[in-house]
Amino acid sequence: MIFPKPGKDDYTKLKAYGAISPLSCMGIVIEKVIEELLSEVAKRGGLLSDRQLRSSKGRSAINAAAIMVDRGHAAWTTGQITGVLLMNIKAAFQSVAKGKLVNIMKVRQMDGEFIQWPERFLSQRPVETIIMFNAIVRHPGEAVVLQGSPLSPILFGIYTSGVIKALKEYISAEELSFLDHLSLVTTVTDLNQVITILKECAAKCID
Repeated sequence: MIFPKPGKDDYTKLKAYGAISPLSCMGIVIEKVIEELLSEVAKRGGLLSDRQLRSSKGRSAINAAAIMVDRGHAAWTTGQITGVLLMNIKAAFQSVAKGKLVNIMKVRQMDGEFIQWPERFLSQRPVETIIMFNAIVRHPGEAVVLQGSPLSPILFGIYTSGVIKALKEYISAEELSFLDHLSLVTTVTDLNQVITILKECAAKCID
């Protein structure tokens, strides 16, 4: 469903609109069950980075905020400054490639049934686009990881887990991800140094 975002100046531009992908109630119930099972498998197998929140069961936005606040308080007690750069991965869920996601799950040696279900979930799904409450005729299509599905966070977490783990060795700031939001955190004594470090780390993340 395509809908106008509030407060935009020019609604002739594509970025002034957002999109959601609502699913049937029974589908959501089933996907929630699969999501919980996949989360348990990922947790036991160490598939996700410990810096990925929301992808793991029981780790929410509250946990992410608490970690940030705790780091800030710890820095203040030693007279240091903590800087945080918040980055958003553009069109993240819609950019997930099904073939690569399935291959990652196979490389991680996940159980075959857990691979087959997401593979079918992302295949042969009829698509109906609704623009301003006007429905267009349904047509078959390859599905992306859908925004709003209970299953999407864990699939996206598995898809990006390798990148998140690699960042730990690649950048000088600490990283913390919450779905498609990436936070870079650094603590030093000088404000200009904080800015310099975070700008350099942001450039490396984009690379």
